[in-house]
Amino acid sequence: MKLLAILLLCSLVQIVRADVCVTNAPYSADNTGVVDATAAINSAIGACGSTETLYFPGGKYLINPTTSLTLHSNMNVNLGGATLKANGLNSGRIFLVPITSPKTQNVRTYGGTI
Repeated sequence: MKLLAILLLCSLVQIVRADVCVTNAPYSADNTGVVDATAAINSAIGACGSTETLYFPGGKYLINPTTSLTLHSNMNVNLGGATLKANGLNSGRIFLVPITSPKTQNVRTYGGTI
């Protein structure tokens, strides 16, 4: 009976893969939508290795559209229900994905609002 309860509980819990979480130290990105989170998130992206997942816990993240977030190849971006918003009147780009050498490819973004 206990085994059945454990199996049922495990099936109800959503497992989130988060190799690098943007709100954890040392990145500590603000998810209240009050403080620009661009530099902290770019640091987390730099720490995210190939085939790893960058995770954004729910909340609002302000991104500087002149700097943007620069993604690299072979990474996953799990927005976890978060909203990424360009900071400023003339909203610009959120993500920068280089298309010249070295070309960025195989990036998967899911689970939130940009």
